[in-house]
Amino acid sequence: MDHKADFRLLVQENMGKEKADAIEWSAPRLICIAADFTRYDLHAIKQMGRNIELIRYRRFGQDLLMLDLLTSVSSSRVSQPVINPSMPMTDGAMAVAGSAKGATRHKTNSESLADAGEALTNL
Repeated sequence: MDHKADFRLLVQENMGKEKADAIEWSAPRLICIAADFTRYDLHAIKQMGRNIELIRYRRFGQDLLMLDLLTSVSSSRVSQPVINPSMPMTDGAMAVAGSAKGATRHKTNSESLADAGEALTNL
């Protein structure tokens, strides 16, 4: 959040102005993917109080990859998620529009699979 201009410029250079303009800054999150994390990494993430997820990957042969969500911390400072229709979303637990009171409901895996295209469903 401290480097919005730098990030926007990087997106614009690599993906174009339209994508840079479509960045939704109201509820940013950071996803860190690595082969492993130390206990200090886990502790630091919990202490930061930001919307940060640590995902550990494991390879099984040449064909299989496992992604393991180690920690997910949501900041109380993060505002209500807003869905940007111009950005494709494939996360099985993506937030969807809530009730009139502003509650957020997350899709189940079955709901996400039902909404997915044929190529994603086959995958």
